Amino acid sequence: MAQYTADVLKRIGMNVDAQAMDWATVLQRRTSKNPVDQGGWNMFFTWWEGADLLDPVIQFALSGLGEQGAWVGWSKDDELEKLRTAYAESGSMAEQKALAAQVQARAFEQSFSLYTGMFYVPTGFRENVSGILNAPPFFWNIKKA
Repeated sequence: MAQYTADVLKRIGMNVDAQAMDWATVLQRRTSKNPVDQGGWNMFFTWWEGADLLDPVIQFALSGLGEQGAWVGWSKDDELEKLRTAYAESGSMAEQKALAAQVQARAFEQSFSLYTGMFYVPTGFRENVSGILNAPPFFWNIKKA
C-alpha cells in the first residue's frame, strides 16, 4: 500500500520520501511532532482487525481530542467528539445508528485517517484441531484431539 500511494503522490506532483522501516521504528517515529527533516512524519500505514473498527467510541483513530488524547497525528475536532460522546451516552439503538452515520460523515470530512481497503488472511487447520473461533486470529478455545 505504501509503494502504491507513494507512486500516486509522486505522479500528482508531491514530494515523497518513502521510507521502509521495522514496526518498532515506526512506533517510535510516529510519536514525533518534529518536522520531517528532523525525524517527524506526515503519513504512515497500518491495519486493524475488523473488531477494532466496529464502534465509534473505541475506534481510537477517530478521536478528535488533539494533544489531550487523540491517536498519533493529534487530530482535534470538537464536533466529532460531541458526536462520539452522544453515541456513548445514548441508550437507543436507532439513535446510535443515526449518530454513527454522523460520526462516519464527519470523519470523512476531516480525514484524520483513510481506509484504503481490506484483506482476509486465509488459514487452514488440521482435522484434529477444533474450537477455532470465527474471528481474528484468537488462539483461545482451540483443542487438539
